[in-house]
Amino acid sequence: MNISIIGSKGMLGTDLVKVLTDFGHSIYEYDIDTLDITNPESIKNNLEKIVDLKVIINCAAYTLVDDCETNKELALKVNAEGPKNLAVYCQEINIPLIHFSTDYVFDGTKDGLYVELDPINPINYYGFSKLEGEKHIAANCEKYYIFRLQWLYGENGKNFVTTIIDLAKTRDQLDIVNDQFGSPSWTVDISNAVATFLEDLGEPGIYHLSNEGYASWYDFAKYFLEYLDIKCQLNPVSSDKFPRPAKRPSNSKLSKSKFIESTSFSPNHWELAVKKYLNQIIDD
Repeated sequence: MNISIIGSKGMLGTDLVKVLTDFGHSIYEYDIDTLDITNPESIKNNLEKIVDLKVIINCAAYTLVDDCETNKELALKVNAEGPKNLAVYCQEINIPLIHFSTDYVFDGTKDGLYVELDPINPINYYGFSKLEGEKHIAANCEKYYIFRLQWLYGENGKNFVTTIIDLAKTRDQLDIVNDQFGSPSWTVDISNAVATFLEDLGEPGIYHLSNEGYASWYDFAKYFLEYLDIKCQLNPVSSDKFPRPAKRPSNSKLSKSKFIESTSFSPNHWELAVKKYLNQIIDD
C-alpha cells in the first residue's frame, strides 16, 4: 500500500516509517523541509506526484505545550489549519486521513477512564489547538481516523525517560510529580497498533490509543530507574511544586476499549514497553 507519512522525522513519524515499511507498505516521507501542511498548494504539489496513494498519515504538529500559551497563532496554524488542509485534500481524492491528537482535549476532572464521547474541555492552548484540528478534520473529511495519544516517548527525540535518566545520573535526588495519571506510551507500540489498524480500517472517527496500564509520572520514573539500577532518591510531589505556563490535566487515563474491539489488538503494558525501549537504546 502506498502511504504518505507527513512529519516523518519526528519521534512518532520515525517509528511509523520503520514499522509500516516492515509491514510491507511503500512509504513516502515528508517533513517540514519538504511539505508545509499550513499551505494547501504545498500539500497538493507534493502528494499528487504519488501514484495510487492510499492513505495519508499526519504526524506533523506543534507539540511544545508551554510555548503554545504564548505562540497561539502558530499553534492554531499548525495544529488546526494544517489538519484542515489535509482533510480537504483527502476528501478531494477520496482517501483516508489518519491523524494524531491528544489526551489534553480533556480537563482531567473525570473519575475513571475517558472514553471517546466524553465531554471535551481543554485547559491549555495546546489542547485547544489540537481539538480545533479534530473538529476541522471531522467537518471536511468523511474517511478520517483520529488517534488520541498521550505521554509519548521514543528513540528519535527528547522525552521524559531520557531526560530523567540523564538527571538521575548527575543528582542525588529528584522531585517527580505524583498527581498526574496516564499511560506512558512507546512510539514503536503505537506504530504497531496503527499498522494493525490499517490492515482492516474500522469505522471512521476518534479512537483512544496508548500502552496498557496507568501510572503517575513518579511511578513511571521510579520503575525505569529501578530497572536500570540507577541510584537516585525520587521525591513524589504535587504539580504545584512545578508551576508551568500550561496547566496539565490530573487524570489522563484513556479507555482503549473502542480500539481493541475494532482491531483485536492490545498494545503492551507500559512496564513491558519501557523495558523494551530501554533495551533497544542500550543495545544501540
